[in-house]
Amino acid sequence: MHTLELQNKNSTTDNIIVEIAIQQNRIVISKDHDFWDSFLLNSKPEKLILVRTGNIPNKIILKLFDDNLETIKLMISRNNLIEISKSEIAEHEGL
Repeated sequence: MHTLELQNKNSTTDNIIVEIAIQQNRIVISKDHDFWDSFLLNSKPEKLILVRTGNIPNKIILKLFDDNLETIKLMISRNNLIEISKSEIAEHEGL
């Protein structure tokens, strides 16, 4: 689900996005560093994939996910926080 599918589209607040993720057992995937802060302070959302690729086209980000989907799925099944950059995918254990 993309924020464009929500009632307020890209104006949907982070809190609403987190609540939807919790209610529907979804993983939040975002470039927004505010989700990182919320995760560390409140353990919300329950699962977060933070995209740290800088300003690159969505087409390249989607390719990054496609090329590494099995690794990403394995990591997010083991841990609740994953970071993806242009050059690496990192999982954070024990968070």
